[in-house]
Amino acid sequence: MSDTTFAVSVTPATDPSARRVAERLAAELGLPLMESLSPQVGQMLLGIEADRLQLHWGHEPHSKPLAVELTALDTRSPFGRTRRQPLAKAVGLGAAGSPQPLHVVDATAGFGEDTWLLASFGCTVTAVERHPLVALILTDALRRALASNPAAASRLCAVCGEARLVLPTLQPQPDVVYLDPMFPVSKTTALKRKPVRILRALVGDDADAPELFQVAARTARRRVVVKRPLHAPPLAGPPTVAYPGKLLRYDVYMVGSTK
Repeated sequence: MSDTTFAVSVTPATDPSARRVAERLAAELGLPLMESLSPQVGQMLLGIEADRLQLHWGHEPHSKPLAVELTALDTRSPFGRTRRQPLAKAVGLGAAGSPQPLHVVDATAGFGEDTWLLASFGCTVTAVERHPLVALILTDALRRALASNPAAASRLCAVCGEARLVLPTLQPQPDVVYLDPMFPVSKTTALKRKPVRILRALVGDDADAPELFQVAARTARRRVVVKRPLHAPPLAGPPTVAYPGKLLRYDVYMVGSTK
């Protein structure tokens, strides 16, 4: 976890229904309720605004707040992130003997970008996120995505919890467990997109990623897929196969009967 402090924010001009939502979320999360949308340095505010939840980050006070818009991802045009991309190949879409649709658990869901891509590919996806505030933003983003793409959104469910504890309880077992642990801090960390910078500020490093991999390997029926920086060492030894992109690669570990 990081040393960022959190609060729920609402202004006096906010409509009464939004204020009631803010009060409920502050109580559920155990966070203070503030009458300001101007966070201090080191502070993250969850804003209840219009029909969405937004994050205001004190480290970037002059930038726009973050509202996750999953349907803004291009999953349909020839130039977008379609089933021809490395992620689709890594989870086994189109592979001989793969069930259709694939059931994938995104065990480190974050703000849900890869979750949404997998659902857009036709997978049934269970998204697991352990940070309560991140899980709340994810759930809100999925709720809004349902209105514009109900087919993809209907294949999704989100769970707030520790993936190490959630994975062994899943029945039936998923075909694939997908892991995207927080990358180690590097010289290019500050250049990452805002959602990634905020996510790191919220959750810190995933020091337990090797342990989570072991649980994933015992849970998945077919494969575990690990997202890594292109030149980073593998998380769990040499993979069965890897699918590289320009900046990232997807390491595939075959497990179970397909090993």
